[in-house]
Amino acid sequence: CMLVANVISKFVLFVGSIFLLQFLDAGLESTYYLVTAFGALIAMNFQDGMVHVTIRKIAIDLDNGPHYLGTCYLASFILALALAVIGVLAAFVYAGTQLSEAGLRNEFILSACALTAAYLVGYGYSVAGAGFKAYEKLSNEAILLVLQSVLSAGVYIYGARHSWTLSMFFIGLLAVGVVHVIVSNIVLVTFVV
Repeated sequence: CMLVANVISKFVLFVGSIFLLQFLDAGLESTYYLVTAFGALIAMNFQDGMVHVTIRKIAIDLDNGPHYLGTCYLASFILALALAVIGVLAAFVYAGTQLSEAGLRNEFILSACALTAAYLVGYGYSVAGAGFKAYEKLSNEAILLVLQSVLSAGVYIYGARHSWTLSMFFIGLLAVGVVHVIVSNIVLVTFVV
């Protein structure tokens, strides 16, 4: 069920991204990739790596599994906050030294901040995701994952058709992330726990 949801989610986001990139001019497209590169400092890789290590520890020590999982999420969130600060500072430094036009510089910084916040909101969903897994309610998590993908693709398509600035796209994705976290926790508390 989660495998199918992941495939659907990736496909929907891919279609949305293709639609978005068709509407970006060359300058905006390069800025989009540059902003997402700065956003990558928020390090989904660190989260994935820490979860992988945690799963390996749980596999050999089931008694302390919940403790390992809780520690992993706390440590990965603290790491994400630290990397978010580094990412935003790097965006400010890059914009200040490499971008001469004030409008582009401000747009780049706002975009980097919005994308960074969107990644951090993703960590908030990790806690709800752990709850769905703990109660073996993966179908609920799968439905919410597909819903998030559809909403994100909707932001891409709507924004592209209405000539949004790059920062507006990332602010839209941040809003989708916040809604996703709120709805996920409501579903978790109401229908699962």
